[in-house]
Amino acid sequence: MSSSQAYQIPSQSSGFATGYAAGEGSTGPTVQYVCGECNTKVSLGRGDVIRCSMCGHRVLYKERTKRGCDEKQTMRTEDADADAMNNELGS
Repeated sequence: MSSSQAYQIPSQSSGFATGYAAGEGSTGPTVQYVCGECNTKVSLGRGDVIRCSMCGHRVLYKERTKRGCDEKQTMRTEDADADAMNNELGS
C-alpha cells in the first residue's frame, strides 16, 4: 500500500460479521431457569438480561431436563436387576 492510498474500513457485508455474529436474529429458543431467591420460573432468550422478572434477583439456576434423569433411573434399575440375577445364579 502506498502512502497516497488511504486505509478503507471493510464493509459489514463481508467477512464474519453476518448473522448471529453481528447481533442480527437475536430471537431464538428460550431456556427455562429458576430464580435462586423466589423459585419463580424465568424464560430467557439470547441477549436477555439475566435477572428474575419477579424479584430482580440475579442468580438463576438452569432447570434439569426430565430426559436425563429418566435415563439414569432406568440404567440404575437395569443394573440392580442384573445384580440380583447374578446373585441368584451365584448362590
